[in-house]
Amino acid sequence: MFNNQSTGILFRCDASWEIGSGHVMRCISLARELKATGFRVVFLTNSGGAEVLRGFVEFTIEVESIHEKSKETLQILESINKYEIKYLIWDSYQLNQENLTAVSTRVLTMVVDDIYLLSVYECDAILNPNIYASREKYSTTKQTNMLLGLNYLMLRPSFSNLKGQYLIENRVNRILLTFGGSDEYNLTRHFCEWLNEFETFNLKISLVLGSHYQFKQELFEYLDKPSLHEYKVYHNVKAMADLLIQQDIVICAGGSTMYELACLGIPACPVITAENQRELVETFGRYGACEALGDVQSLSKPLFQQSFHKLVSSNEIRLKMSRLGSALVDGRGASRVAEYIQKRLTGV
Repeated sequence: MFNNQSTGILFRCDASWEIGSGHVMRCISLARELKATGFRVVFLTNSGGAEVLRGFVEFTIEVESIHEKSKETLQILESINKYEIKYLIWDSYQLNQENLTAVSTRVLTMVVDDIYLLSVYECDAILNPNIYASREKYSTTKQTNMLLGLNYLMLRPSFSNLKGQYLIENRVNRILLTFGGSDEYNLTRHFCEWLNEFETFNLKISLVLGSHYQFKQELFEYLDKPSLHEYKVYHNVKAMADLLIQQDIVICAGGSTMYELACLGIPACPVITAENQRELVETFGRYGACEALGDVQSLSKPLFQQSFHKLVSSNEIRLKMSRLGSALVDGRGASRVAEYIQKRLTGV
């Protein structure tokens, strides 16, 4: 009889200033589902990933450190042997053809890849949970299964638990700014300046700063100046869903936060801060599920003011955007991926 408790699942993922924490966060969501069904969960990660795990994992896992000077394939195989791993979830930009071939012949492997890293994928499954995921962009073996699209989007349960509870207010009052762990373009400060020029009525503006935000002194000096609006600063927020659902509009980077906002039904104004965000933002825009502000390089105050005024002046526009976003994302992707893995290992 198959025993989940003796079956090891290995996650290979990293976090850093450059790539953010999204890879580790979505793996945590899947790990939570697998742990709940009795699997043994192991993470092989870098120091940044270990820091994210310490901050956000509330269940028992085992963590192994990846060493940059050692060959990645050997470290993965060592973990597979040490923990008797039966399934590997590989969510890392360090993946290459040689590594995948060496590992996938030893253990069932799911590759999480939304930027089409490889020319050929020889693995058990490919997972791309993005709205724009395309089967045609992957060359695979006949045995490779495809888990593509928003049905497999892995969000924290705090988001799906709050789904359907968001209400559109008649008047905009609460605004939130969030631009990832580093906000390298200091968009937080820029949007504070532009929002201060909005003088129709006062706003309550929340600023979420990541652990690598480098402009705190400059920002706080600016916030000390008199303003019609009320500002509140948050650092490294863990209960993000609880904070987001209080907002009327969220201005954000065009990454995974957009999916979280869509799940809750919160109107969003995203900025493309990296090239791998472009397709996501543009696709959401075509669906009418956001009010896109364009590329960070071409971002302008007049465009922002026009978009902001559009949302502030019409609760009907915000309601439509809320419903369209909520219809796209149900927040139960992690359970679907866990179910797939369970079936591959147990046959039921």
